Amino acid sequence: MALSPLVVVVLATALAIVARSWRVGILHVGLLIAWVIMFLFLVQHLDGDYKIYVIWIPIIGYVAHTLLILVLLIVHIAKRVAARERPA
Repeated sequence: MALSPLVVVVLATALAIVARSWRVGILHVGLLIAWVIMFLFLVQHLDGDYKIYVIWIPIIGYVAHTLLILVLLIVHIAKRVAARERPA
């Protein structure tokens, strides 16, 4: 689990390269940082029985965001391949 943010940074960098937009990569790395900060904040500041339920919110968001990056990466690669195969 500790390496997963690094994997997301690599995926976001790959997406930025494929999409030809560093803003896209920076946006996704920023969202990654937001998910991690939200998780750390909730771990530190929540007490009680409901903590186990609330703590899943940033984890689910983080996983959904990672899957979104993968889908966007596949879509951009598919568009590039299709554009390359199209006759000029």
